[in-house]
Amino acid sequence: MAAHLFIQQRLGSILLMKGFMEQNGYIIEPLHFAVWTIPTAFFAFIIHSCRVAFYQRALIRRYAAQNKTRAAGEYKG
Repeated sequence: MAAHLFIQQRLGSILLMKGFMEQNGYIIEPLHFAVWTIPTAFFAFIIHSCRVAFYQRALIRRYAAQNKTRAAGEYKG
């Protein structure tokens, strides 16, 4: 079910872009839009993966520092 919605969303967006371009005098086949979305999606995935990895490292460092200070406070008492 989710795959069908994803495909319908992609098809709808491509047809929307095709209609907009035709209104402005550019005749472009929908296949050309589909082909150009592949590298865009690939680079968006790479950029997002890097951002998630950096954010995860920051979270690990933050929580490791918090646990270190909590552990030090527990042993003093």
